Amino acid sequence: MITRILVEHREQPLKPYLLSFYGRRAMRLFPAYYVFILGFLILAALLGSAPRNTDNWGYAATYTYNLLMAYDLTEKRIMIVHLWSLCVEEQFYLIWPLVIFYCPPERLRSLLLALALAGPLLRYVTLLILPGIIKGDHLAESVYLLPTSHIDAFAIGGLLGITNFQARPWHFFLALLLTLGAGYWNYQRAEAPNTSAFWYPLYLEGGSQVV
Repeated sequence: MITRILVEHREQPLKPYLLSFYGRRAMRLFPAYYVFILGFLILAALLGSAPRNTDNWGYAATYTYNLLMAYDLTEKRIMIVHLWSLCVEEQFYLIWPLVIFYCPPERLRSLLLALALAGPLLRYVTLLILPGIIKGDHLAESVYLLPTSHIDAFAIGGLLGITNFQARPWHFFLALLLTLGAGYWNYQRAEAPNTSAFWYPLYLEGGSQVV
C-alpha cells in the first residue's frame, strides 16, 4: 500500500511529494508512539524506577533502538524491545520515497524484484561484516535487527501493491508450507545459528539477556 501511494503521487515536485508522504506517516504513527513513550516515562518517574526503566528510551524516541540492540543485545529492555520493528519501518520510510520518486516507472517492477532476490545476499554480506563491529556474541540477532535485512520483505510488499495482487486461499497454504519448510531447515541447522534459513533467523534469541 505504501509503494502504491508513493507511485500515485510521484508526479508532484519532490518537496510537496515528500512533505505529503511524511505528513501522512507522522499523523498516523507519531501520536500513539510518543504517547506510549511519554506515558511510560511518567509512570516510571511516579514509581521511582526511572533510572533503570527509562534507560535507552532516547534511542526509542529517535527510532534508532534497533541499531543499539544490534550493536549490543544486552541493551535490550523488556518494555521497549517490541519497538525495534517500528524503528526498522521508520528507517525504511527515509529511503523508500526517494527510491520510488527517482526510479523510472517502467523499471520499478524490475527494481523491486531485484531487491527481493537480493535480500538473502544482503544478509549474508552482513554476516561477514558484523563480527568485527558488534559487541558480544549475538550475530544472528544483529542481522535480524538491521533494516537492510528486511529489504526483500518491503520489496515483495511493494511489488504486490503495484500489481493489484489479489490473495487466494491457496496462497495462504503455500505461504504456510514455505514457512514451515524454512522453520524446519532452521531447526536442522540449529547447531550453526549464524547460518539459519536464508541467513534470516526466524526468531529473536537471547531471552536470558532481557533486562
